[in-house]
Amino acid sequence: MRAWFRTCASIVMMALLPAQAGAEPSLAEVLKELDTPELSVAQRMMITSNLASAERALGWANSALRAQRMRRRALYCVPDNLMIEPKELIDLLRDALWDEPRLGDRPIGFALLVTLQRSFPCK
Repeated sequence: MRAWFRTCASIVMMALLPAQAGAEPSLAEVLKELDTPELSVAQRMMITSNLASAERALGWANSALRAQRMRRRALYCVPDNLMIEPKELIDLLRDALWDEPRLGDRPIGFALLVTLQRSFPCK
């Protein structure tokens, strides 16, 4: 079981790494790029797909933590019947930036995790 958790954690870490060498873009940079009128449909889809992939990776990490409930607590708790669509994820990120402007300077992976934790707290 411990090896399974390490494997899941490694997959999550790889999914959250930026596709290019260099620093991970901030939340503000990603949202600004999405708002660029010159952005092609393919570029917009790529950004949206990357965000959705990062959210899925965090979801798998969450599942691994829940599977080890005795030792770990879930990162966030999305209701069982809710599936977060990419557009909804972007809306959550925009709302989080509005509520907490300092979050805009944080790397997108961290901002995504914080947004999910605030939107879906565990009780």
